[in-house]
Amino acid sequence: MKSVVFSGCRAQLHTPADGVFSHLVVLCNAFGGEGLYAHRALCVLAEDLAAAGMAALHLDYPGLGDSVDLAAPVDATQVWLDGVRAALAWARSHFPGVALSLCGHRMGALLAAEVASTEADVRALLLLSPPPSGRHLVRELQITAQPAPGGDGVFLYGWWLANATLAGLQSLDLGRLSRRPALAVQVLSDAGGRALAKLAQAHVQAGGVEFEAHEMPDLAGLRAEPHLVEAPEASFA
Repeated sequence: MKSVVFSGCRAQLHTPADGVFSHLVVLCNAFGGEGLYAHRALCVLAEDLAAAGMAALHLDYPGLGDSVDLAAPVDATQVWLDGVRAALAWARSHFPGVALSLCGHRMGALLAAEVASTEADVRALLLLSPPPSGRHLVRELQITAQPAPGGDGVFLYGWWLANATLAGLQSLDLGRLSRRPALAVQVLSDAGGRALAKLAQAHVQAGGVEFEAHEMPDLAGLRAEPHLVEAPEASFA
């Protein structure tokens, strides 16, 4: 593993022991506390991918983790999407000809889906416990959030989401994946398998997307209290 920096983003690159690979996966975190608590578990996934002969680029978005801070107020959603695109661009420039895929957890799943819907060379997409849409995610976040002073957005466990960011998040929707009929999509969720099955059917009918959805209860461990978070070995396998 080594740290790399590009476009204001910091990421950890995990590669096989011999340094040889033909497929690279960009890992996209959840937001705030969710992303911080699950970070070590996603590092396990990155190590598993490297052990399987692939590379993994574990991304910190601008304004989060060890990446650059953001000026306020700003629609961070667009900056985060640009961060994912910058990770793909970095991979293309450093490893030309390598196949590219995206993997996202929670908010990261929505960001990865949005980017995959417009980046033609993204081979596959793995979504871990994705909200059905950005509107669902914002409603979840607002349940435990506190209003920000002056009314511009909310604070959630120390992280600030401006109104512009909330609006940007609400615009994200897994339905946009129908733009990419050649994309292979696999969804793993700790709950809501019935809803995911309907979503998969809708995508297949809309554009022939290769879409699989599986309910994996062990993924709930990624959303536990920080000291209880465990890598969901069954899902990662």
